[in-house]
Amino acid sequence: MTNTDIDLELSCLDEAAERIGAGLVDLELDPYRRLIEDSSLVGESARVWAESRRSIAQLWQRHDLLHTHLDRVRTMRGKRQKPSADRAEEIAELLIGRSLEDTSGSSVVRCTPAELLAVMTTGYEEVTAIVKRFTWVLETLPAKLEAAETLAAETVDLARKLGEAETPEVALARHQASSLRHTLTVDPLSVDSEACDGLESALRTVLSELLELDAFRREIDVRLAAALALRDRFEQAQTECAAARRLTLSRIVAPDVFAPPHEDLSLASQLEQVQELVHAGAWRPAHDALRDWEHRASNLLAQATDATARNRAPIERRNQLRGRLEAFRAKADQLGLSEDPLLSPLCGRAHEALFTAPTDLDRAEELLTRYQRGLLGRVSHRVVEEVRS
Repeated sequence: MTNTDIDLELSCLDEAAERIGAGLVDLELDPYRRLIEDSSLVGESARVWAESRRSIAQLWQRHDLLHTHLDRVRTMRGKRQKPSADRAEEIAELLIGRSLEDTSGSSVVRCTPAELLAVMTTGYEEVTAIVKRFTWVLETLPAKLEAAETLAAETVDLARKLGEAETPEVALARHQASSLRHTLTVDPLSVDSEACDGLESALRTVLSELLELDAFRREIDVRLAAALALRDRFEQAQTECAAARRLTLSRIVAPDVFAPPHEDLSLASQLEQVQELVHAGAWRPAHDALRDWEHRASNLLAQATDATARNRAPIERRNQLRGRLEAFRAKADQLGLSEDPLLSPLCGRAHEALFTAPTDLDRAEELLTRYQRGLLGRVSHRVVEEVRS
């Protein structure tokens, strides 16, 4: 080992030892490390930290051993530019030979400075990882619990405002949050982050339901006005459905008609029950009752609207057939065939069928089709005669 090699190895060992020494000092000053030291830990946290304390003590012992050893080597090296061959060989043995006795563990281990440094580096990384684990828990989970406790308080306050009792879910969440907060002070490593997240999620679900109920309370006048308007539309639809049914029965032969949808209980009566619940401040029953009422009223309105359309369909079909008849008559007039001896009787019979009540739609359409075909035949015949002439 040359003098240059000796100086380079000594410098590398010095720098590595200094880095670990600085890290150990930072570890001693770390606020969370001091907090952990001052806590009365139990369980997993106590076991892990006890092992870490032993590791830290071993690191200091090994650091002192290495630091003292390197001071000795440095003294032997001296300031001479080129030490004697014997001295250089002795120094080299101290630097790369198994010249150290590590007594910090359960048994004495002989090792080189580099081997001791490798053991120290691994030990330091393990200890800092544990401190980081404690730090993350102590920095993150209290905030999660505080958020959950804040949600619980908001939920309880809003429930009281709405006249609701505290739900079992909220009571359980508050108890769990209190228990977890205590556990954080004595066994932080045993606290599950997902448990804290679960508390917040459960509380947000309950709070969301209460916020929906509170929004219902604040918008109740608008909701009731909309319900009254819906009831009026349904009643109007019932009236229109019945009128369309009567008209069709009086104007059409054997039509397919439908009665207005039947309701077992009056919508008006049910809506009055909702209003009574509102006046009593029973917001959740009122909310559920109005939601059910709106669903039922909307279905009844849809049924009434559909029945009205079906009841009007035969009259609309008759009117469409009348329109087709007028179109064919106008065409016949344009062609000078309005008095045609073959077409005129066909037109008359179709007109009588369509404008006599009650109308047999199938027969009227059949007569209209005969008139249409006759008109087309006469036009075709005329075109052929014109070509021949």
